[in-house]
Formats: sequence, C-alpha cells, structure tokens
Amino acid sequence: MDFGQAVLLRGADGNGTELRYFRLCGKDYYRAPECYMPSVESCPNLVVQAQCPPGCTPGHVVQVAGGGYLCNVRFPATAVPGEASVAEIFGYAVAPVDVFASGVAFFILLAQAPPWHQALVASRGFAYVYQYGVQALLTNWKKPLSPEGMELLTGMLHSYPTARWTLKRCLASPWFQDVDLSPDLSLDSPTPKAGVGGEELPSGSSGSSFPALQGRASSNSLPAAKATSPSTAEAALSSRSTPAEEEPRCEPTTPEIWISTL
Repeated sequence: MDFGQAVLLRGADGNGTELRYFRLCGKDYYRAPECYMPSVESCPNLVVQAQCPPGCTPGHVVQVAGGGYLCNVRFPATAVPGEASVAEIFGYAVAPVDVFASGVAFFILLAQAPPWHQALVASRGFAYVYQYGVQALLTNWKKPLSPEGMELLTGMLHSYPTARWTLKRCLASPWFQDVDLSPDLSLDSPTPKAGVGGEELPSGSSGSSFPALQGRASSNSLPAAKATSPSTAEAALSSRSTPAEEEPRCEPTTPEIWISTL
C-alpha cells in the first residue's frame, strides 16, 4: 500500500471530530462515488438546492444524486424539514472511502479486472452496478463467489457511505471465520488513524498478471464529470440523509436537487 496520501480520519481536538475532505485522491478504479462533487472551480457561482428530508435537524449530511454526482451536502440551521433549501457541498469522510477502495481491490483479485473505470453514474460499468448490484456483474462475468464473500463485497462497495460496511463489520463477516485476527487490532481506538489510497492496476481482463482470489470461490453459487453552467440544471434524485457520523439518523427520502449558477 502507498501511504503517500495518508490523512487523518479525526481531528486532534480531543473530541474525535470527523474530518471531511474535498480533493480527488487515489486512482480512478478505487475512488468512491462520494469523492466526486461539483466545485466552484469547475462551476463558478455554484448553487446547490435540495429538499431538506423530514425529521432531519440542522447540520445533518444528506447524500444526493443528481447532475451526474452522488455527493454529500449539509443543510444550514435555517433549513426547514420538508422544504427546499440551499445546501452546502460537504465533501467526504475517509473511513468509508478506504473500505470502498478495499472492496475494489477484493473485486479485482477475484475477477482479474476492475469493475469500472470510475465510480460515476456516467460510467457504464458503475451505472450497471449501481442499478443491478455487484452480484449481477460477477454473475455475467462468470466469476462465482461464496454467499458470505458476496455479502461482504456488496457491503464494501455500497454506493452510499452511511450504508457501506464499516471496517469492524467487515472483519466480523463469516467470510473471515478461518482468519486468525490479531488480538492487538483495536477497531474502536479513539486515536486518529490514517487513510490510504490504492495502487493502480493494469487494465484488461483475464490477461492480468495479478493472481486470482483463492479459497473463497464457490462453483455453485468514464472521464470525471464536471458541473456545467446552464442557468438551471434540474434532475429528480434519490437521497439518503445522515448526520456526519457512522450510522444514518434520518429515513431515506426522494427530494429533488438543483445544481445551478447565479
């Protein structure tokens, strides 16, 4: 693993504040969908509006889908649940991004090829998995995986970071039942940890020189999107609302989002 892009998960303020990041990092294959977001650099005078989901309190983070993105936004204190409000692009947390990258590495070891070029809805490979699931893709590729392994991989590659499996849940998977985990591994340590980006693998399929994933298979079992600058670009979306924590607190809703310029 390359530690050149390692960053802190939480601040050193003693409160364990989760840090948010906004810059693209890592290789295209491994980058999680929430890492892609419109920015004022690519779209000057950017304005994002969405309906504040019912039951959410100010400061909650909502993942919205629209304009080609699956990005996180945060509502201001003045937002009224059930009503449209201007929202703030709120970057991404590192821990779910690392789990996603590890899931892509898992997929490549099994399938001998990456599942997509980029985790963008504009990428046909990711769009397929987003709609039908990673199991459908592996079935079409004739790459079998045990039910326990498939459950783990599906959880690691979930498009929504708040529904994505945490490291602790991944290690508790039955797929690891034969693995002797070190007793020194602390999953609940409050000490800030570093996130790590993945290494790029060569493109292609069965011609890859990387070894296949052994012991767990069962025999029966596009360019990055940029914000445009029309007066108003509107798309109907699905969203999942959560606070900036590991677990969601609000029920998923289906508001609309507008990405536009002034």
